[in-house]
Amino acid sequence: MDNSLEGLNLYDPAVKELKLWYETTEDKETKERLLKILQMHIKRDCYSMNLNTPVTPVRREILQFTNTNNWELLAQQKVTQYRLSPNMASGEWAGQVLKMLVSMQKAKTVIEIGMFTGFASLSMAEALPADGQLFACDIEPYLEKSGRSFFDKSPHGKKITVKIGPALETLKTLAKEGVKADFIFIDADKSGYVDYFKSALDNNILAPRGTIAFDNIYWFGEPYLQKGCENTVMARVQKAIIDDPRVEQVLLPVRDGIALVRRVEDI
Repeated sequence: MDNSLEGLNLYDPAVKELKLWYETTEDKETKERLLKILQMHIKRDCYSMNLNTPVTPVRREILQFTNTNNWELLAQQKVTQYRLSPNMASGEWAGQVLKMLVSMQKAKTVIEIGMFTGFASLSMAEALPADGQLFACDIEPYLEKSGRSFFDKSPHGKKITVKIGPALETLKTLAKEGVKADFIFIDADKSGYVDYFKSALDNNILAPRGTIAFDNIYWFGEPYLQKGCENTVMARVQKAIIDDPRVEQVLLPVRDGIALVRRVEDI
């Protein structure tokens, strides 16, 4: 019997709990049943990925770099100012969803808060018109050089402008410059989500009929499973969105959860 669990997605805490049960149970029948259930999850994800359009070669390179780069060593040697991890990257599935959303939005200007290695940046840039622009914001200087090295390999890389510094300051600068974003993707420090959301609306950075997308809204189950979950960071993000009368929203159960938000008058 094949007992491989390679490719199992552990974003869903229920799946993680099933895996733990599988690894600790000594009952043979239970173990076999749990293995079958877990492999069903893997097959479902594989089916979904096989349906998705394959990522372009440069985006594939970015993913390989993300997963093989020695982030821990870079942090120890102080090459990076922050401790980074491959888990910070948007996966293939989320990347294709973002690309499709930008295309459906007919976006010309995109702001990304939290670039990391640039996989999502290039995914969205590929859906922009030739004269489109994407402002990729990040706090880590190391990522500008590494990201640009990949962007320059793509015909869509010229659409991307990297902005290094605190994202709130970058948003204020872009607002003063009159930038209006048709699509804003927020995937940075979770404690900053509410401020980024309010800044986009309060400073009118979001263009008419624009969309804001938030990644990691499930946050591995924290906002609905953890004790005192109503006080967790992501629960506060959820409340800020729900309580804001200016917007309507929907949560897509993709990967770790992507929430889409639009102004009420644009629905």
